[in-house]
Amino acid sequence: YLEQMDRRYQVSLTQVFPAWGTRRLAIQEAEAEAKAAQYDWETARLALYSQVVRAFHQYYYLGRETELTRQHLRLLGDLEHVVRTRYEEQTTSFSELTAIQIERAQWTERLETLQEERWTQMAHLGALLARPATPPFPWPHLIPSRPLLQNNPRFAGDLPETNPEWLAAEARI
Repeated sequence: YLEQMDRRYQVSLTQVFPAWGTRRLAIQEAEAEAKAAQYDWETARLALYSQVVRAFHQYYYLGRETELTRQHLRLLGDLEHVVRTRYEEQTTSFSELTAIQIERAQWTERLETLQEERWTQMAHLGALLARPATPPFPWPHLIPSRPLLQNNPRFAGDLPETNPEWLAAEARI
């Protein structure tokens, strides 16, 4: 710093030396922050994985529901043909034929809704996977099964050791 004394100037140069152990403490703090950032990344990775799995299952169930709706519509078409034949033979009433036609129209509308929802779910799944939603993703044929977690008392004890959010918070302490 520069200091004026009467008509003379005095220039001083100072340097701060860290106290004993200060650099080591800064290094430990930086390592703890790096470890916490690693656990934050792991938490984000697991959250993304969970979202992808959930979106995949929803897409699978939408495919199954669409296929079952198509089968139901085919059966309703067959039933409508039978009821129309019986109506032409005058062995059934017009109201029964109308009821079948109304139900078939409702299921046709449901199928159209499911087909529109497919594009929404493909866009969501594509966004999670950083892929475009076109061309359409094929319907999954099978969901891979995983063993369910059992009510294991050891599991509750292991939870803090395997939970990245808990580990990140502990690293920041």
